[in-house]
Amino acid sequence: MQGLLDELRRVLDAGDPASLLAGVDRLTTAVLAHLDHEEEKLVPLLDAVELQGRALRAGRARGSAGGRGR
Repeated sequence: MQGLLDELRRVLDAGDPASLLAGVDRLTTAVLAHLDHEEEKLVPLLDAVELQGRALRAGRARGSAGGRGR
């Protein structure tokens, strides 16, 4: 992401409106691609954490349902 921010600064410093629009479009595409990649990696991990949390809560609920306090 730092590279994308550096590139944005270079595009903004250039001052040419035509290259500014093209540069911002190019950088927008790059940021969206980066976020798509991160989402592909993070969503399965977050889903797994959620499922583990549900399993833990269900186990605790079963344990306390038998009258055993913790």
